[in-house]
Amino acid sequence: WLGDSFIADRSRLYSYSEYHKGFLRGGPLPGDPAQWRHLGGPWYQAGDHCYRQQWRGHAEAAKVDGKTFEILNDTYAKDRNGVLCMLVRKRGIDPARIEVVGDDHLREGDRLFYFGKEVKARFDAPTAEPVGHGFLRDGQGRLLHYNQPYRRGVDGATLTFLSEYFARDRARAYVYCNGAELVPLPGVDPTAFHLEQPDIGTDGSRRYVYQAWLA
Repeated sequence: WLGDSFIADRSRLYSYSEYHKGFLRGGPLPGDPAQWRHLGGPWYQAGDHCYRQQWRGHAEAAKVDGKTFEILNDTYAKDRNGVLCMLVRKRGIDPARIEVVGDDHLREGDRLFYFGKEVKARFDAPTAEPVGHGFLRDGQGRLLHYNQPYRRGVDGATLTFLSEYFARDRARAYVYCNGAELVPLPGVDPTAFHLEQPDIGTDGSRRYVYQAWLA
């Protein structure tokens, strides 16, 4: 037993998940169990194979150059031959020039990638910085939401997330509904708006509960 998602005998590694009530998910994995190690987050390695724990708990594998393989974050890894996004090798991205921007984006010079796919929106990749929760901001104050430009009256230059549920800019406070849209809170002074707890905000006179927007 090697911990979550892995078991081994003397010669083989196996993917395992209690989510599947004890059944082997995907069966045997390639690689030498004697070289198995946890690299961090969902990533593991055994020689020239890497593994990533999937959301259902089981693990899947990819062939890599073991000597140069390194993880970048929970989503991305690289070796001398290229970049991997969740075990899928992405062609046309130079592993020597990339840097992670936030959780899901990569930058290679003046190109930006979201989950390994190049972003085509009008956005300045060299100045991109993470704002949080899927948003990036460039040096001109433009917002990118995942892989699409985001406008909708939000002041990108001053947007700040207070939690995964609430945000504010210089003019308004917002509730971030379902990880998809910043909805303005009418009549709320953003300078007075603060959190009582991550999913409850107040401006001093009224309370705003995130769950109310999900009804």
